Amino acid sequence: MSDIKDVLLTAIAIERYGQEYYSRLSKAVSEEEGKALMKSLERDEKEHEELFINEFNRLVGSKVPEKIDIKANLTSEALDDIFRRWERSMHIGSEDVFAALETGIGTEQRSIDFYSDQMCKSTDPELKDIFKKLVDIEKGHKKLLEDNVFHLKQDGSWWGYVPILEG
Repeated sequence: MSDIKDVLLTAIAIERYGQEYYSRLSKAVSEEEGKALMKSLERDEKEHEELFINEFNRLVGSKVPEKIDIKANLTSEALDDIFRRWERSMHIGSEDVFAALETGIGTEQRSIDFYSDQMCKSTDPELKDIFKKLVDIEKGHKKLLEDNVFHLKQDGSWWGYVPILEG
């Protein structure tokens, strides 16, 4: 994938997927701390999407399409498969929380891999810096999710986000 337009559209689609994933997960988690954490991650993914939209406008010079067709398994159908059983009850059970967090960890890792690869390939210094920044941020997201898996298994509590900041 060497065409900058395709690279940026894929990055935007990844961030849109993350937003939808964390939005749906925030509605499915019953604990307020977990909801707040997921909403925070959703907002982060929205900010990342906006970074890539700005780069798309700068480098490609056209409008980003509403629907982006990529082959990276980032579809509404994939999300529907993940959330179908949880939405029946509106809240996910404890085993499902771990599965959801593991899915999030895997998604963050795929983002890290994609952005790292594109950072190495990019010849545009501004875009290279954005990819580097996103690699670091997504690593932080992944660690936050991993820490929550650990803490939820240890003592059943969410970790790493202060709900008082939630607005």
